[in-house]
Parts: sequence; C-alpha cells; structure tokens
Amino acid sequence: MDSKKPNRRGFLKGSAALAGLAGAKVATGQTQGMPPKKIDELIAYGERSRFVTSIRVPVAERHSPDEFGLTFHVLTPLQDSSGIITPSSLFYTATHRGSYVPDIDPKEHRLMIHGMVDRPLIFTMEELKRLPYVSRIHFIECLGNRARPTHKTVQETHGLTSCAEWTGVPLSLLLKGSGSAKRSIVDRRGRRRGSEGRIEYSAR
Repeated sequence: MDSKKPNRRGFLKGSAALAGLAGAKVATGQTQGMPPKKIDELIAYGERSRFVTSIRVPVAERHSPDEFGLTFHVLTPLQDSSGIITPSSLFYTATHRGSYVPDIDPKEHRLMIHGMVDRPLIFTMEELKRLPYVSRIHFIECLGNRARPTHKTVQETHGLTSCAEWTGVPLSLLLKGSGSAKRSIVDRRGRRRGSEGRIEYSAR
C-alpha cells in the first residue's frame, strides 16, 4: 500500500485533533469578557447570566448615587419583566431626601412594641422566625409615578412600581401577645413630607 495515500486510521486521528481544536475555541469564546471566578463560589451562590441585561436606572432629575453616596429614586425595568414578581435586585427605591444603602445585621436588629400595651415586647429576628408567619403577594407603588412628555419607556413612567412575595409574622399576632387594645394606634413616621401620621390596626 502506498504510504502517501490517506488511510482510515490517519483520517480519524486528524479529525479528532481538529475537533479538539474547535472545542477549545468554543470554550474560549464562552468565557471571553467574563471575569475569572472560582467555581466553588458560583456553586455556593449563583449569579445571573451575562446575557441578562436588565438594570435599574435613576430618575433623570436626580442621579443615584450622588457625590455624597446618597441614593434617591431608582426605577425598575418593567419593560423587561416576565410574570408579576420583581427580582429583589431590580426592586425600585424611593427616598426624596436621599439615604445610604443600609447594612443591617440581623443578629443586632430588634422589633419593639411598647406604649399603650399591657406587656411591652422586644423581638429578635430569631424569635420572630419561630412565630407563625404568612406569605402574600403584593405590589407597592410610589405616588411619584407620573408620565411626562420626555418619558419614552414604561420604566420612566411607571418604574416606581414593583411586586414581590412578602413573608412575615402578622402584626395582629404580635399585638395580641402584647395585650394591646382591641384596636391599636401605631405610629408611622415617614421621611416624606406629609407622610407622618397614625394608622389603626385591628388586633383580631
């Protein structure tokens, strides 16, 4: 047999080598533009795909964060929503006078019930987690949502709206535990002008 003629074994070896090179190129292409990350970090806590590009944006009138690091109104990308639940990382924020992103340690956080009650109570987060809780889906909207002639997207006109599943202990259960009156007055001290006031809650 002429050694210069191609044979089956040589053809298969050459094809395997080409396939290996092609596979290496594909793998390299998949990682281009991505910062190197440890696989154990990704397994412990995943991240969204690099092909997902939805982002929140600050309102045009007030940049966030400002030069002092304060956050003001930041809009949810409603135009990219699938379903009714807003991812927590895309939930809108609204603070008229600006605020810093809080860094709350759950171990140090406390909920206090006092005033017109028989038994003032202070709860830790661990104590609250041991109580019966409920999950409900609610949307919230800032009254600052408004359309203007310059607005071009639903994010600009209605971006101060988000929806989530909320889980927690019913306030009525905590009021019963404190021995409050059948109807209790709870102070609601808001930061927005004119939002200070009182709300009646039923302890039923």
